[in-house]
Amino acid sequence: MMKIAGSPLLQTEIRSIAGARPAISRESTTVTPVAVTISPLGKSLHEGGYRNVDRESVAQIMAGKSLRNIRYSELVSVADKLRDAGQLAGKDYLDFIGPSPEFSLLDGSRNPDWDKPMDYIGRHELNLAFMTATGAEQRFIDFEWHLLSLYKSFEP
Repeated sequence: MMKIAGSPLLQTEIRSIAGARPAISRESTTVTPVAVTISPLGKSLHEGGYRNVDRESVAQIMAGKSLRNIRYSELVSVADKLRDAGQLAGKDYLDFIGPSPEFSLLDGSRNPDWDKPMDYIGRHELNLAFMTATGAEQRFIDFEWHLLSLYKSFEP
C-alpha cells in the first residue's frame, strides 16, 4: 500500500484518483462500421475522371510487376517511368511513392526490412476500411480513395 503524506483534503483527492476506474469497460467498446458519403472531389478522384491512362504504355512499364507485391525501390522506379511517360501526374508522384520505409522505426533508426515486397493496394484498402469504420474526417477518406484509385489505375 502507498503512503500518502500532506494535506488530508489532498489525500482524499489522490485516493479517489488512484481508485478511479474507466466509465466504460474495454469489453463493451466495439467499432461499428458506418455509411460514409464520398464527396464529389473524392468520387472524381476515385473514379479517375481527371486523368487518361494509356493502357499499352502502362502495361509495358508494369510488365512483370504488381502493386500487390512490389519492393519500395521498385515502386519508385515504376513511378519514375510512369511520370516520364506522362502516365503519372507530377502532382501525384509523391503521393504514389509515399514516405520511404527505410527509416520508419519509432526511434528513427534504419528498418532492416525496409525494401521487402509489400501489397500497396491492400494496405490502402485496409486504411480506407479502418477510416470508414472509425468515422475519420471526410478529407482523409477522400485522400485514401484517391491513393487507392491511383494504384488501381496502374494494375493490369
